[in-house]
Amino acid sequence: MESEARCAAPLRVFETLRLLGTALQSSSAPSTVWFKESSQKNLRSRDFLVPRGTLKNSFPDGEVPADVIEKLRSLAAPGLPPIKNCLQSEAGLLVQLDRPAVFRQVLKDFTPYLRPPSSADSGPDVVILNCAPLHSNKALEALRLSHLRAVLIADHLAEVLTLQGKHVYRVPAAFCTEVEGFLSQLGISWPSSADAPALEETVSCFKDLLRDCDEDTGDVDSAQSPGAIRVQLKTSAEKHNICLQGYDPNLDFFLVNEDDLRHIARLQRSVQAAQTSPCTVLHIVSCEEEFHQQKLDLLWRLVLPSTGDVAQKHLVCGPVKVVNSASAVTCSQYFQ
Repeated sequence: MESEARCAAPLRVFETLRLLGTALQSSSAPSTVWFKESSQKNLRSRDFLVPRGTLKNSFPDGEVPADVIEKLRSLAAPGLPPIKNCLQSEAGLLVQLDRPAVFRQVLKDFTPYLRPPSSADSGPDVVILNCAPLHSNKALEALRLSHLRAVLIADHLAEVLTLQGKHVYRVPAAFCTEVEGFLSQLGISWPSSADAPALEETVSCFKDLLRDCDEDTGDVDSAQSPGAIRVQLKTSAEKHNICLQGYDPNLDFFLVNEDDLRHIARLQRSVQAAQTSPCTVLHIVSCEEEFHQQKLDLLWRLVLPSTGDVAQKHLVCGPVKVVNSASAVTCSQYFQ
């Protein structure tokens, strides 16, 4: 019966970490943090690890009793992958999975992985995934590898959240057709459609709202940013009682162009499409554009104060470097 129950439950990393931690605690050991191994080299010998330094805080001299190791070796529970071995080494306390058994169990019946987990009923029903790099890239040559990482993560999150029972909106739904074709080669089917004519009306309305927002706000005559509007973000936010906690303290002036206003107009359309359902906006952005995205976040709240009721979160993707490359490598060059 136990083996049948274990087969029926999907195998998940977070559940494995929880069960391993509970097993140690039940052996009168203090709370101990397990880690999922990710190094390709170390995965040859282990899948989960309690580092040796942590063991010294949990056991006398850092030595794990033999009965505890044996208990972990024979551990079995729903959601826990079959364990091949548990031992203590110089690195710490190691757990190695029976990988052939894991593969057989998953491939025998993968339908449990398609069902939403029990936690799907909690949290917002609607998630708006805003892939920031796709707003500004008007040609494939402008798409950097850090942008591509953000797109890949956004696409993966869309699939995961959908499996969890969330209704996912992907923003923007309009971008360069050349970029769209490139992403299609990578198996990414990001939705694409032409911007509605009403979007330009919204942008025009936003311009008027910004000019009325603060007396120090005004148009800028710049060859690089024609039609740009200079906004004092910090002053305007304080004037409208917008909490700046969590924002970069260096946020101050923002030279707002029409692309920025189109960006928040698309976000607003997605929020309106969600109607009355609770929603969260998740901005997926490369680390080079994190500061700019914070400005857009605050700008959206300035032009539409009701946005303060919408939870906004930022997922910042780290840099991508190409080894032995004298110059920057574009996505198309990397793909070729």
